[in-house]
Amino acid sequence: MKILFFGTPDYAVNVLKKLYEKENIDILAIISQPNKLVGRKKELKKTPVAVFSESKNLNLLQPNKIIDIKEILIKMNPDLVVTAAYGQIIPESMLIEIADHNWFNLHASILPSYRGGAPIQKSILNNDKITGVTLMTMEKGMDTGDIIDTIETNISINDNLESLTKKLSIDASNLIINNIENLYKGKYKKVKQNEKKATYAYNVKKKDHLIDWNKTAIEIYNLSRFDAPKDFAYTYFEDKEIQLTKVSLTSIKSDNKPGFIQILDKKLYVNTKDYLLEILSLKLQGKNESNSLNFINGYKNKIEIIKYFK
Repeated sequence: MKILFFGTPDYAVNVLKKLYEKENIDILAIISQPNKLVGRKKELKKTPVAVFSESKNLNLLQPNKIIDIKEILIKMNPDLVVTAAYGQIIPESMLIEIADHNWFNLHASILPSYRGGAPIQKSILNNDKITGVTLMTMEKGMDTGDIIDTIETNISINDNLESLTKKLSIDASNLIINNIENLYKGKYKKVKQNEKKATYAYNVKKKDHLIDWNKTAIEIYNLSRFDAPKDFAYTYFEDKEIQLTKVSLTSIKSDNKPGFIQILDKKLYVNTKDYLLEILSLKLQGKNESNSLNFINGYKNKIEIIKYFK
């Protein structure tokens, strides 16, 4: 079977790897987002899918706009298209004119929950215990296609974006391999999504990481891990941004106003709405990451004056 694969981040790599390793599949092309210049030195960072594709000498295409390669893909005449977190909306004309509308997506949630670009983050942020992957048909709406198959995944209290993405990536790869023959033969059942139960997980923005100390400890803990280690929850100290790179839940009841900083047995705690939250490591703006003890030793006098994270 001749297929096209669309994907960009780590989540997509295991899916591509399984398709590459399976006999009787010919991957005509891999389409990924363009590589980006990152950091102060503007070093080129390749997408995870691009790295894998180049390691296997696969036909890799990375257009700025997907519509620019429409005619190229039409000429390839694929039997079907598989997508996994590609990162661009596919124009309806391409869905219709390529592969006779045989486009299938592996979305990292149990639809219709968490349509959009950040379903993994949203499931952690909401303290969900279960998430999963949905194999679905593609149409012009954002993750509105019919459901073909799903697989559920448990979310651990210790999971962050990185670890949960790895779990879902493995499940997504198994889901597509278990269904690929039936997709190719057109022998699959599909169920329409319940629009009344649809929820959305839009792409994460900088402001979404700001801590509100008036929230509960578990809410702030989830904020600390929902986008880690790509990005971290932050607050303010000395009017400077400070990222909390690792925190831990406690069973110690909060006995002061939210945001109040406490040092107990050389450990750093912050009061929330209900329980103390232990800060294990942090990164003050313009400084390197440090453990809480080093922070206490360096800023103890200022902590006693400032008293609060804001």
